[in-house]
Formats: sequence, C-alpha cells, structure tokens
Amino acid sequence: MNINGLPYEWADLDIFVNYLITHDNSVLSVNRPAQIAATDANNDHAPFTISDLVWISRFIAGESPRFPAIYSEKLVTMKKNKGNISLATPVPLGALYLVLADSTPVTPLGTAQEMEIRVGYSNDTTRAILFSTIKGQALTSGPVLKVDPKSSILSVQAADYFGAEIQYIDILGAKRPPVTNAIALKCSPQSFTDGTIVELSCESPSDWKLEIYSMGGGVIWQKEGVASDLPFKAIWVPKSSTPATYVVGATVPGNSSACYLLHLPD
Repeated sequence: MNINGLPYEWADLDIFVNYLITHDNSVLSVNRPAQIAATDANNDHAPFTISDLVWISRFIAGESPRFPAIYSEKLVTMKKNKGNISLATPVPLGALYLVLADSTPVTPLGTAQEMEIRVGYSNDTTRAILFSTIKGQALTSGPVLKVDPKSSILSVQAADYFGAEIQYIDILGAKRPPVTNAIALKCSPQSFTDGTIVELSCESPSDWKLEIYSMGGGVIWQKEGVASDLPFKAIWVPKSSTPATYVVGATVPGNSSACYLLHLPD
C-alpha cells in the first residue's frame, strides 16, 4: 500500500479494497502502520475511508482529485424492496460500500453494472464495494444491487465522484450495527524541525497504545495507558539528526489509526 516509492497505482487500490471487504490484517503484511497511514490519500487524517478510495481511483484514472471538499451535505437514500436495492442520489457517486446481514450473492444492476465490484464475506455479513477507475464512470439514481430477499442492509458508506464523503445517508428499514470506538489521532505539525505534538482521544475511553515506527518497521517510541489517561498529549523529539519519515500508530479496542511524520532538522 504505497510504500514502494511509486505514486498510487492499481496494486495500492487492490490492497485497499481487499482490506475493506475482509478486514484481514494479513493483507497489510509489509509494514502495517505505514500502509495504514498511506491509505489517507486525501490527507484528512482519517485512514481507510470511502473518500480515500475514490481519491485513489480518480488519481489512477488520470484526473486531479480535489482536497477541499472532504464532506458533502447532499442526502442519499438507499432502499431495499425484496431482493432489489435502489439508490436515490442528487450527485454522481464515485464509490459505494455496503454491509449486508448474512451471506448473500450480489449482482450489480443499473449503472452499477459498469462499475468494478468486489464482494467479501466475514462474521455472517456480506461486504460489497462498487468503484471505478474509468473517467466519467459513476453511480446514479436507480437500481444498484440484487441480493437475497432475506438479507438486510446494515450500513452504507458513499462518496461523490471526486471523493467528498456523503454525510447523510438514509437507509430505509436498516438494522443498525454496533457503534465502533471512534478514535482521533493528531500530530502537529506533521512536518517539523525539532519536535512534534502527538495527541490521542477516543469516543469511549479505554486502554490504548501509541507507537512510532521508522519506515523500516522498527518501533522507536511507544506509550501505553488506560482510560483515565485520555485524552493524551505528548511532545516527541527524534533522537536522530538525520531527515526521516516516521509513522505514528494508535490502537484502542475496536479501532486503530495512523499518520505520517516528516522530520527535517536544521
């Protein structure tokens, strides 16, 4: 996932999608913290988002992905009628990520037939991702997928054609999955000469771990704590006086995050 020194390419997108549909950590087998950090393609400090997926897709398509529009306030509606899932959207979508209850065959319908589709099965759920690296190809309103009539929609994520994440998705008749432990990792500044401030907080304070890795994968600094220590804030100063890139990894029960640091000493 983009640790070979080359710009984002199909191999990076393949790893990204495979992880989303399987949540199998073995997909990130070279330098997991660096690979997770590299998924933050749109630089919004949130790795592995549907917006990042679209950003990489647009880059591969030879277009210029946009940074400013991180979120879209447009309302998208999903509806399942027996075995047919339909979409109502005021803007073309660059990607759609659905989690369905139980294991079900998935068949694309409408404009989804022109998109790439990947499907994975884990923990009695079906995960389906629709995306495209072809210029101009997008999802529009209408039928999207055919699934088992007994399967229900658990969750949906979507982003518009240029990667703005859709904030408001109305899933008619959806069963809501358990809320995961949202995590906030902030490194400021990310490019620095002396030291940088590392901050960590999460939605449900719990045990946590912070680690800083070299790009070779070795841990050069770490800190662990419990719920009462959050939010946590520390100044980190590299011991080396040589310019280098580092990866900060944060882990709490049910979630993880990562970001890059660039040390440019005077």
